[in-house]
Amino acid sequence: MEWIAGYVQDIEIVVVLRRQDRLAVSRFSSNLRAGNPDIESIFADESRRLFTVAPAERALDDLQNFYDYQRLLDRFSQAAQRCRVTTRLRTLLYDPPNRAHDPVAEFLALLGLNPADVPVSDQYHRLNPALGDLAQRVVAKVNKRLAYQRADGAFNSHRRALVHKIEEKIKGPARAVDRQSAMAFYQRFSESNEAVRRRYFPQADSLFDEDFERYPETLDEAQQASARRRAKWLARYYLLGGGGLWLQGHAGRIWRVLQTRLYRRLYRLASRGLRGVKRLYRACTLRLGGFSSRIQAPAWPWQQAQATQHFTIARIIGNDLPPRQAKGQSLRNLRYILENEPNFQNCEKVFVLNRLLDPAEEASACAMIEAAGHRVLRREFSCQDYRALRLDRGSLERQPQITSDAFLALPKTEQFYRFFQLCRAKIAYAFDINGARNVALAYGQKNGDWSFVFDGACFLGERAAQRLFDDARRSAGRPYLIVPMRRLVDVADIAQANCQPNWREEPQIGFHRSAKATFDTRFIYGLQDKTSLLTALGVPGRWQHWRVKPGMPKIEAVSGERFRFKRASASVFRLPSRDGSAPLEQAQASSQRHNQRNVAVLCALDRLDALCDVPPEERVGHLLDLPRQDDEEPNKGYTTGSAV
Repeated sequence: MEWIAGYVQDIEIVVVLRRQDRLAVSRFSSNLRAGNPDIESIFADESRRLFTVAPAERALDDLQNFYDYQRLLDRFSQAAQRCRVTTRLRTLLYDPPNRAHDPVAEFLALLGLNPADVPVSDQYHRLNPALGDLAQRVVAKVNKRLAYQRADGAFNSHRRALVHKIEEKIKGPARAVDRQSAMAFYQRFSESNEAVRRRYFPQADSLFDEDFERYPETLDEAQQASARRRAKWLARYYLLGGGGLWLQGHAGRIWRVLQTRLYRRLYRLASRGLRGVKRLYRACTLRLGGFSSRIQAPAWPWQQAQATQHFTIARIIGNDLPPRQAKGQSLRNLRYILENEPNFQNCEKVFVLNRLLDPAEEASACAMIEAAGHRVLRREFSCQDYRALRLDRGSLERQPQITSDAFLALPKTEQFYRFFQLCRAKIAYAFDINGARNVALAYGQKNGDWSFVFDGACFLGERAAQRLFDDARRSAGRPYLIVPMRRLVDVADIAQANCQPNWREEPQIGFHRSAKATFDTRFIYGLQDKTSLLTALGVPGRWQHWRVKPGMPKIEAVSGERFRFKRASASVFRLPSRDGSAPLEQAQASSQRHNQRNVAVLCALDRLDALCDVPPEERVGHLLDLPRQDDEEPNKGYTTGSAV
């Protein structure tokens, strides 16, 4: 109030009082929605559970600070006296005795509006209604299994969605409270209520009416027992069956169980048994007397709907980034893919040229792709648009200066993060990887059933493609296919390369045409551009444990599609970035790859600043003092291999 007093001339505090027992019964539904697991705590003190964090001097006691209206009004009066502007305290009754009462009309009168002049429509309905008796019991049992908040303090969205579903589906009579309990609770505040009446309502005989006829004298024990049994089974249904939200909330734990050695052994045994049944089924063909032909056994159910699937494989072709890549490496990888990768049945290939800087290089890429009979989507680079971008110096406020000893003492990853935040706008335009992915995804979903959005250096062999397409056909109800990736040291090894899944590398993603998610363009190249979507979908990986850094956007789970993915049974290959890069292609060299990639991005921005004649004070090299990266000679030993 003291803060508000600096901006207004007078303050009017309106306090609406409701009889304590009726307030407690009405409030109990909100307590259950907030995670209360105790169904019998209607008249209990809930302050310690509702206010987990409070100042040391703040008293936490519902019976004294929430239901005791004398103390409540005294606190408001003291706060009003401390304000330097005119402050008035008005007290109203929610249900005054001996007269009808319309809270909405009284609220309109406080605003200076005539209730008769306000139109009322039949479409208006009550918000936040009280839960029925059975719904309260079911929610209480759900609260025992699902926490209201996660360990990081965020709300448990799965539990909230489940409670909304229970509230929507389970209707019924209101919760019954015995008369004696309600009267006893109300009598605890008789002295406080009388003091409030004398001070604020001296003309009234009593503060509230004392009619308790709405409460039954005793509760029907048989009815209560039946409600408890029904609530038990309904809670199990909603937790395990009615939406599967409990399973989604515990998907990480379930996944860890599925990765145990015992589970994998049992799974292999079951798979062998299933293969035996399938062989026996195919062998059970009939040979009728007089006919030399066989009547083939019918196809398995998942084989009957796989003939008409159409696939799109899209790749994003960007600029070379020395020293991470050799000069001309993107074109050499593109040529190798066009010459050696098979053309798959019912599959269209799309190549997105993402803001290539060299017109000759772009023309050469277009010519190669069109000569191979594939689709080209171009995204042009504009020097004028790039020149208008500015460095985000506000991201370095309250941070060590980039030339200070404190900054140089930070880990390399943290230094690069600060650099990328500084150059966020430039990176988002020059290397708009997620924008290019979304262009490819939109084209694929419009023209096919499944769209695989791969990085530009990804190569798909014949055997891997067959497995990949079979996985997609059998992915009923799961609109995402997570495709593992294997790095190659030399393309000559591709014919003998193992296409079994490798989950140590960042995977690629396939989308069904019904998938809702797209790549989040708030995440720039090099800062969780792809892993932000993997995190939102709940795909297990190290990205699920990365902390949220200051200035990074918040990752929101894909509504209704979290954990609705299938893992592919074959890997896509990633062609090498340059000759002699074998140490960097190893799994344990991920940090070195990231650091070299980050240096390459900043050096590329420095060259772009010079090319587009950016003002000196807005150039990356002017602030970062980057080393010059000389253009390197093309790889001379780039070998070609046969198609897989």
